[in-house]
Amino acid sequence: MGKSDAEREIAWLDQNQPAMVKNQVISTRLARPEDVEFFISSLKKAGLQIED
Repeated sequence: MGKSDAEREIAWLDQNQPAMVKNQVISTRLARPEDVEFFISSLKKAGLQIED
């Protein structure tokens, strides 16, 4: 995924699902803790600002 793809995805998340990136929401949708960590780390690598 190129940087422009990541930026486009971040913009979509900000507009359509702003609460999705909060740990509590992700945790309820993904059963395994390692999946939550992978998802969050991927979003951070893409440039999304996520508080720990």
